[in-house]
Amino acid sequence: MEAQAAVAASLPSVVILDLLMPGVDGFELLERWRADPHTANLPVLVLSGKDLADAEREVLTRLADGVFSKSRTWNQPLLEVLQQLVARDRRQVAVG
Repeated sequence: MEAQAAVAASLPSVVILDLLMPGVDGFELLERWRADPHTANLPVLVLSGKDLADAEREVLTRLADGVFSKSRTWNQPLLEVLQQLVARDRRQVAVG
């Protein structure tokens, strides 16, 4: 719930979301952010140790900007996606 309140209050440039959090389901939180016009385009990267079923992976592929598993090498791929998001954000600021 703290993450939801913090995102609503400050709208960060990107969120790294774990699916397994106490008191809230990461899938539900991501769906709420996508349903809210204020956070619908918020870049969200999922980093989790949860073994994903095919249906869960499909949902995350549709809703998140990247999905990374803690059980695999994730550091470098996550950094690469973060760099792409920062570069995209800078281009939008320069144009806007």
